[in-house]
Amino acid sequence: MMFIERGDSFVQEINNQTIVASTLTLDVLIPQFVLIGTADVFIYITSLEFAFRQAPCTMQAIATGIFFFYATIGRIVAALIVPLINNITAADPWYPQEINDGHLNYYFLVLTAISLTNLITYSLMVKGYEEVDQYLCPDEETFGGGETPSGSSTPATVTAGTPTSPNPPEAHLQQVASIAS
Repeated sequence: MMFIERGDSFVQEINNQTIVASTLTLDVLIPQFVLIGTADVFIYITSLEFAFRQAPCTMQAIATGIFFFYATIGRIVAALIVPLINNITAADPWYPQEINDGHLNYYFLVLTAISLTNLITYSLMVKGYEEVDQYLCPDEETFGGGETPSGSSTPATVTAGTPTSPNPPEAHLQQVASIAS
């Protein structure tokens, strides 16, 4: 709007409507989209890592499903918030057809208030949370301690030249061949 007020604009006709447009290019939006995309990546990775570190084996799929459910609800609310605000502010629209005549700054103020409410809620919830220091469902290749079919425990790490099972490879192949026949 500042660009339009100081004359950095042009008039164009789209669909038999005259629209005043800013001379700003869409390149100005690239940093915002990069930041939003990066934030989404970090949020998804950390949320799913949290679900797998803090949930028991039997609850990991449910925890992941709940995360994706609420992520979907968030996207739906984000899509519905513009029509909702347009209905509430119909007398003096914040987000009108001609965007230069509205109060888009109020709209972004509402989004900021929603984000701050989420931050405060998160901060209050995280205060009482007690973190589990270990995976509740360890993967045998990563952490060791898993049981092999022969009943022996596999080591957590394997160094070069160290056999991974108590039986030599030839004995293991013979066991597989006898099972297959």
